[in-house]
Amino acid sequence: MKKLIIVLVALMGASLLAEGSDITGKWTTWKKGDPPVVLQFQSSGTALMGTVRIGSLSLEILDSKVVGNQLTFKAMIPEGDDHYPMKFSGRRSGGRIDFKCDVEVNVPGENVEFGPACLARIAVKRTGR
Repeated sequence: MKKLIIVLVALMGASLLAEGSDITGKWTTWKKGDPPVVLQFQSSGTALMGTVRIGSLSLEILDSKVVGNQLTFKAMIPEGDDHYPMKFSGRRSGGRIDFKCDVEVNVPGENVEFGPACLARIAVKRTGR
C-alpha cells in the first residue's frame, strides 16, 4: 500500500511539473513604458509555434527552440519592401519571461551577426491559456 501511495504522489508531482513548464498560452507586456507586445505560444516538446503581435503588426514565430526555461525564436519584421529577422532570446521564471531582442545584421561576405533591436528588452507575463 505504501508503494502505491508513493507512486501516486510521484505521478501527481510529475504532472504538476509538466503543467508548470508548459508555455502554451498568451503572454503580454505589462510594465509602464514597454511597447504593447502580445505573444501567443503553442508548445510541443522543444518546438514553439505562434505569433508575436507588436501594436497592430502580427508576425509568425520562426526557428524556435525551447530547452528547460530558455526559449529562442525569430520573427520577420517588415521594413518597406524588405524584411529583417528579429531574434528573441528569453528566460522563463514562473509566470514571467524576460527577453533580449536583437536584429540580424548581414554584412556581405561575413558571418551572420546580431545587433541591438529597437525592442532591446521586454518582459511578458502569462495572461491567458
